[in-house]
Amino acid sequence: MKISTALIALGYLVLFLGILLGPSAALGDDCHDYSNHMRYVSRTLSGYDHQDIVLHGSYLLSVGPQNGLLVADISDPTDPFPVSSLWLDSYQFGLAAEGDLAAIMAYTSDDGEMEGEGPASGAVQLVDISDPAHPEFEGELTFRTAPDDIAMHNSHVYLAMRNLVIIDASNPAEPATVNRVPFINASEILISDGVAFVMDNLFDDSGVLHILDLTDPAEPLEIASLETAWTVNNMAIDENLLYLGCRQDAATGNLLVIDISDIADPFLVSTTALPMWPQALDVDNGVATIQCHLLTTYDVAQPEGPVKLGQTDSSTGASTILMRDGYAFLATGTHGVQIYDISHPTSADFIGSNPIPPDPEDIVTDGTLAYVVDRFRGLLVFDISDPLKPAEVAQTEIPASATRRKIERAGDYAYIASGGLRIVDVSDPHNPQPRGGAAVAEPPFSYNVKVRGDYAYLGTSEGVLVYLITDPDHPLRMSTLTFDDFSSYLDIEEDYLYVGSSAFSPYRSWLNVLDLSVDPVLPERVGSVEIDFGHGMVEVFGDIAYVGGHDYVVSTMSVIDISVPDAPTLLGSTVCPNSLYDFMVVDGIGYGASPYTGLSVFDLTEPADPQFMCNVPIESGELARTICLLGNNIAVGADGLYYALPHCDSSAGSDGPVSNPAAYNATVRLIGARPNPFNPKTSIDFTLTTPQKIRVAIYNLEGRHVTTLCDKGFSPGPHSIVWNGLDSDGRPVASNLYMIRLEGEREQEVKKVIYLK
Repeated sequence: MKISTALIALGYLVLFLGILLGPSAALGDDCHDYSNHMRYVSRTLSGYDHQDIVLHGSYLLSVGPQNGLLVADISDPTDPFPVSSLWLDSYQFGLAAEGDLAAIMAYTSDDGEMEGEGPASGAVQLVDISDPAHPEFEGELTFRTAPDDIAMHNSHVYLAMRNLVIIDASNPAEPATVNRVPFINASEILISDGVAFVMDNLFDDSGVLHILDLTDPAEPLEIASLETAWTVNNMAIDENLLYLGCRQDAATGNLLVIDISDIADPFLVSTTALPMWPQALDVDNGVATIQCHLLTTYDVAQPEGPVKLGQTDSSTGASTILMRDGYAFLATGTHGVQIYDISHPTSADFIGSNPIPPDPEDIVTDGTLAYVVDRFRGLLVFDISDPLKPAEVAQTEIPASATRRKIERAGDYAYIASGGLRIVDVSDPHNPQPRGGAAVAEPPFSYNVKVRGDYAYLGTSEGVLVYLITDPDHPLRMSTLTFDDFSSYLDIEEDYLYVGSSAFSPYRSWLNVLDLSVDPVLPERVGSVEIDFGHGMVEVFGDIAYVGGHDYVVSTMSVIDISVPDAPTLLGSTVCPNSLYDFMVVDGIGYGASPYTGLSVFDLTEPADPQFMCNVPIESGELARTICLLGNNIAVGADGLYYALPHCDSSAGSDGPVSNPAAYNATVRLIGARPNPFNPKTSIDFTLTTPQKIRVAIYNLEGRHVTTLCDKGFSPGPHSIVWNGLDSDGRPVASNLYMIRLEGEREQEVKKVIYLK
């Protein structure tokens, strides 16, 4: 099924029940300390494909497709660095280590080619890691089938490959198979304190957990077993509890907590619904870290009812998570090994959201008015006298673009980068009138536009296009300013134009400074400075330029001193989990709109030492495209607006509150609908931390009640109710966008859902 853009545009035209804020709506003048949350801190071994990792003392070992073995020093997790590598034949995808020996799972093929047509086979490769700076290959054992998981214990290697295959690796140069324990489909194995936990994932999507005593490592003795309702993707152990990450279906999963204090009598303690099947998990000191569509933490200190603590962006996904000393290490495929500080495992939340404006790509404000470039509806004008309840006052169409569109407001006109340069007369904001335009066939793609005097500067992928705009009906292209192989974003401050550019071979990036005071059509380049990791957005605030960099592996935000324009100086940079589409600085704090990440917050009070503090994720996965200040709140534009509080430093004795009570102590959370869009029915998921009466109702976009799905008391924990697409009279509703409103005893949340016939 497909939903038309016309339907989506229509669906958002009416403001639904005002601003969708819960009890924290009155916190508009408050602030929040963003420094005390889980956050991305570093990345290592970039440029490789990482499938599995292990921690070995102060080192991290990693394997991936045709990488061999990679070693990084993680003695300081905020500043890891590569130490060594060992090339190994075949395709490495699993890893275990014990003492001075690493055991690596590998795929091979009969003809030696990964794409060959020979029958698949597998191998275990043994490597001496007594000196991590100089790992040495020891030996190899091959098989007709490839294993699914690997573990080590007492100089033995254990492979889950339908059966449990046991290898004596006491002589690594000549490993030998010593036993095959029969199972139906053993695919996961975890060993702890001489006990093996083997997951036999059956072909009816259920499973059986087998617990084996490894007193004799070559002859395991089964102690107990426990059936599971779903297959298990991953396992972790913490004290006397075993945690199983289960895949329920293609979209959802569960976390099972098993009490193993008596390994002869394991029993299920709790089942917690997850928003997606877990790709990876680990547990340490009562905190579980799980990779679903976001990296999510749970308080599992009370195993009867795990409580969600926070979430942060990890849009790259993860195949392995390992926790140690307040850090989580993630194997993220081609995006390197990413490291997160989870010593404060909570996350910040948005204080509310608003579906109006529906799909903002860029927003500029002017007093009580906001000018919005909307993805589907063109240029919208809003009255923001009440910043939390913007009211649409005008709309006009503008041509679509293959890239995000940006807007510049200057005098009586709005200048829009959208498949070229578009000019709209906004002298009467209630009746904007399209004037001239200068279409540019894409590519080159138009990224943003800035205006100075009689000229507009359009940033494109092939250079800056300079237009004379004295006649707004007929903008005249005067010149093209080219920079290296690629350029995109630009900004203007007083007499200077700042342009980001990159060269592809070798890959390097710069911020360029051009003097517009003498010749605005062909300005002289008076300075440039090299920056790290590509270029993205360019924003200038006073004597500082901020450049968001992204080279498809690493994202950064660079701080550049431009007080002397002909000698720009890189002061510092910081890594961030995703690229920045838009950026602003308020009182020394940077706020960025990051795709998949939501709001990214930076401490810029020390320009030479910028720090990424945390991100505030948009749980639904919407793409954040723009950011602005509305009243005293930070507004992030995605599919509607998401509001966040400004930062304040609690350690500095700020006069404002240091946290958002509604965000930290929320007792209800509306997760959303799945599937979405839907037909004929959808499940609406929510979780509670306290017992309370819950009302879930459906409304249309005019605020009219459609049906009530429940109005009763619920116990703490995850819950799900079904809407079958009928109204309160049992009649099918029309194809359209609807609002799910969940009301607790003191809080409320709203999510969107689309019904298609």
